[in-house]
Parts: sequence; structure tokens; C-alpha cells
Amino acid sequence: MADPFAAEQRWLEGLLRAVHDPLGGAGGPCTYGRLAPAGPLWRPAGESAHLLCLVVAGSLTGEVAGLPVLLSPGRALWVPPGTDCTLRAATSAGATAPAAYRIGFCAATVEALAAADCPRQAHPFLLAENAWELRPLLDALVRDLDTRAPLALLRSRSLLVAALATLLRGADREPAAAGTVPGRPAPLTARQRAALEAYADAHPAARPSVRELAVAAGLSEAEFRRRFRAAYRLSARSWLLRRRIHAAARMLDEADRTSVGAVAGRFGYTDVFLFSRQFKAVLGMSPRAWRERARRAPAPAPAGRQAE
Repeated sequence: MADPFAAEQRWLEGLLRAVHDPLGGAGGPCTYGRLAPAGPLWRPAGESAHLLCLVVAGSLTGEVAGLPVLLSPGRALWVPPGTDCTLRAATSAGATAPAAYRIGFCAATVEALAAADCPRQAHPFLLAENAWELRPLLDALVRDLDTRAPLALLRSRSLLVAALATLLRGADREPAAAGTVPGRPAPLTARQRAALEAYADAHPAARPSVRELAVAAGLSEAEFRRRFRAAYRLSARSWLLRRRIHAAARMLDEADRTSVGAVAGRFGYTDVFLFSRQFKAVLGMSPRAWRERARRAPAPAPAGRQAE
């Protein structure tokens, strides 16, 4: 039986051979951080660059290949060379400043792959839902590329390929668009998703019922259940847990003097051991290890690898 991923595997193997320094030592953009609502546009660095972006807080809006896109938390975007892309922070009243991973391939890497077409899933771009599996990979990739840690470049090559392989594998599991399969429920609309995400973010310590979430989205409970799974491919309980843990991870990154117990309390945990267990289940390490990962990293290299 033919391998349905044979073409993707060949492309990824070519990438692995081509990438010596994913950013070519030229200081291309490879960052994790917040983008102010009035901040700069996010674009690939010219037509010769790929862009890989995972949003973990707030939202980015814009156009890719002439199509409107909304990047809310958990959505990942891969834009190949030659595709027009303009993204900026959402500017609605009270909007959370976006936090996102941004990875840019250097021109030398792209040139080395010029003879091979980009995987079919990335034409004209790839937008993936619930791509939280990427976060630990991109977190490690950003830290390795922003430091001179021993073996960092070697690790970064594997991490980059692993991140893209994860995206490609997930893309083939994406459900068909609403209306293309008879009998398949339509997913939540962009407005309903925004209302639901705003409700969850405004009540970080709450454990809302499905009924309460349905009210926030303006739907009956039965309709909400059908549309929610079509939109997120998760149960509401799993979605809330992941959103809560990723928000807690951001707080651990940004509030260095706040104890793990205090962070747990901020998100409604009275038992820090339960918080630690759920944190590890989602992110693959304990809250203390998550915080220590940044403290153990060497100082950033002097060559600028900062956001534009």
C-alpha cells in the first residue's frame, strides 16, 4: 500500500539535509513574545521566506493569499514563500495583547529546497486548529536559536522538522469545511468563537458548565455541543483545560516572582498537586520545570534574532 505521506516525508528529509542553521546565522525572526495592539505588521521576510506562527494569547487578524484570516489561541499558520501575508494584533476594546511564536526560515534554507515543491497542505497556506502540540517544540526551538547553547543548532534542525511534521500530520486530520459533507454540523462562527474565548478568558478560575458556555455563544445546549466539536475537535472540558493551562504557562513566564501555588490559585486550583499533574499532562513538564527551563538557558546571542 502506498504511503499517503511519502511526498511530505521526502520534503521533510530534504529540509533536514538543507538546514544547517535554520536562520542562516543572519538573525532572521525567531521569537516568542507579545505584540502590542498598535504593534508592527507580521510578514514573512520577503518572498524567499517561510513563516510559521502559533498564537497562544490574544488574536491576530489580516489576510493571507488575499483571504481573511483570524488567528486565535491554539491556531497555527504556515505561509510558504511567494504568498502575500499581512497580520496585525486585533484592536477591539479590551483585547488581550497577542502572544505568539514566530519562526522564519532563512533564504539559504529556502534556496536549498527550491527544487522541491512545498507540501500540498501548505498551498497556498496552512491554517491548523488546536495546534497546541506545537508549543513545546516551538518553545524549545526559539530558546535554542536565540542562544549559543551547546548543540543548539543540531537540536534546532530536528525541532523544526518535528514542528512541520506535526502540522502536516494534523492537517490531514482536519475536518472538511462546513457544508461540504451532508449531515455534518456547521462549526461555531467566528463571532461565536470570539464570544466563547472572551468568556473563558474573563473567568480564568471558573469551571463553567456546557450550559453556561452555550449561553455565552448564544446557542442552545444541544446545538452548542454539535457546533463546538465541529469547530474545535475537542470536548468543551478538554478545550477549557488546555486554555487554562496555556494561560497559566504564560503567567509563569511573565510573573517570575509569583509562586506556582499562587498561579494555581489564579486559575481556580485549590490543590497545587492537581494543577501540576494537569499542567504536565498538557505541556509535558511540571510548572516548576516550565519556569526553570528559561532560567537555565544561556544568555541570548548578541546577533539580533528579535522580532522586526
